[in-house]
Amino acid sequence: MEYFNKNTSQYLTVLKRNLVTRYLIRLELLSYHEHTIGEITKDLTLDAQGQININYKQLVRRSCSLTLANIPDKYLPSPNSPIWYLRKFKLWIGIQDNQDNIWWWSQGVYYITSATANAHTVSIEAIDKGGALDGTLKINIAEVQYIVKAGSTIADIVRDTLALNLGNNIKMSNSIAYGGANMPIDPVQPLIDLRYNEQKIKADISIDANNYLGNIFTSLGDGYGVDIYYDNDGHFRFNALTDIFFVDGYKYVAPQWEYTNLSEANCQYNFDGLNAVTVYTNLSVDTQALVNAQEESKTQSDDTGKVIEDEDIQAPNLSYTAYNVNPLSPIRVGAVGLRRMESQEIDYIDTTESDMIARCQQYAVMLLHKQTMIGATLNFNSPIIPHLDVNKTIRITDEYQKINNELFVIQSITIPLGAGAMQISATNINWLPSETNIEGMGVG
Repeated sequence: MEYFNKNTSQYLTVLKRNLVTRYLIRLELLSYHEHTIGEITKDLTLDAQGQININYKQLVRRSCSLTLANIPDKYLPSPNSPIWYLRKFKLWIGIQDNQDNIWWWSQGVYYITSATANAHTVSIEAIDKGGALDGTLKINIAEVQYIVKAGSTIADIVRDTLALNLGNNIKMSNSIAYGGANMPIDPVQPLIDLRYNEQKIKADISIDANNYLGNIFTSLGDGYGVDIYYDNDGHFRFNALTDIFFVDGYKYVAPQWEYTNLSEANCQYNFDGLNAVTVYTNLSVDTQALVNAQEESKTQSDDTGKVIEDEDIQAPNLSYTAYNVNPLSPIRVGAVGLRRMESQEIDYIDTTESDMIARCQQYAVMLLHKQTMIGATLNFNSPIIPHLDVNKTIRITDEYQKINNELFVIQSITIPLGAGAMQISATNINWLPSETNIEGMGVG
């Protein structure tokens, strides 16, 4: 019996009791619209080498390199083969038990970045579909300036951008290996958090000529506290952060797995993260015009005839700095001193000063969380558990490591395609700054 993405009690029992008899890999070779046009299934330890890398990032989270042996001739790389540059495939990892049941878990939809063959062995490098947006694949470039107007609904922006046809009237430069012209950037419907069906953007988003349309999504993610990525089934995900302002939300995320002994897992700690983030605004268009006029005439008069000197006309200089002072965090300011991230700039919106400082605060706190999650981790080896994913929680108890039933958030996973252990990097949620232990300073 075969099961696909089914987390059942029987599946968990197979893992917990070490009843896995072999690991399998499956490639579903896809058309541009992601219909299956071919399939390759191999024994992971006998006919495969390589690895899958999954990292908690925006847009691109997954990449893989794999070498498969004994491939049929029809799948050897060529312009007429499903295995070729910029063609797609879906990757699955399966575990088989002692009763020949197989549990398959999807590991993403990928674009091929390189494919080579030697006799009946094929080597493939690939990246998930986010690579079509962020510039990795050098496609979906705006040839003219592309502007999304303030007041547009966020969900509509996401859907409309992904539905843009290659070569349509906004003039996008593309290179697609399927031979068609008039195709959407992503033929699969995105999955969008319902809260963004009504929320509108407060300022224009502008993509200059020769820039990638993925910049629209990163602007939305940074400005509105959103996780943007492709999931393990190849759906574009646009989700609010687990907790937009503070990490407390992770306490309510059910763990995907419970580890009870890491004594043989080659544990290593990493505490090189940052603990202070400053976010500031740039000039608004109106203020910039005012400053330019000021350069032409060093003084001017108001309606009452009062002369306004240079120093009386000042551009907004708003900022907010967030500090990690969590007493449980190994990288808090009081433990390791000040470790600053390079200051980050956000667009100025013509609104109240307090609103702009609040926007700076939201982004600063979001970045502080991300920097802490990257830079305060426990790294360890694990048997292959194919349903685990980044930004999900696991529970760990280990007497030797002095870890007592604590929740960790997964930051990265490396899955071997062949012999070897899975590598996990995770952050203890108690190390992260929370509502009561972030100090901040706003300047306006």
